Amino acid sequence: MNTQEKWHEMHSQKRHQPRYPSSDLVAFVLKNFKTNDQILDLGCGGGRHVKFLAENDFIAYGVDYSKNGIKATRELLDLHKLKAELKIASVDDIPYEDEKFDGVICYG
Repeated sequence: MNTQEKWHEMHSQKRHQPRYPSSDLVAFVLKNFKTNDQILDLGCGGGRHVKFLAENDFIAYGVDYSKNGIKATRELLDLHKLKAELKIASVDDIPYEDEKFDGVICYG
């Protein structure tokens, strides 16, 4: 099983999809960014931080290596009627142009 398959399998399990954002990440984002900043969650996993960004008026983006991670993030956003742009990609090949984002978070 390759690395991408391992992440795909892991993100198919609810126990690897935490519900709440990390308090230190919340504090960091609220201290360092302003409303409507474009922020990328690099390795967004199950989407808890993308959801936090979207519900707090940031322009949220999420990238994950796992299609199950992106699927879980999309389901979480849809459940709460939130929007974010999501893409399946590796952290070492981000599918956006340079300097697009006001910030990038990568937690865990």
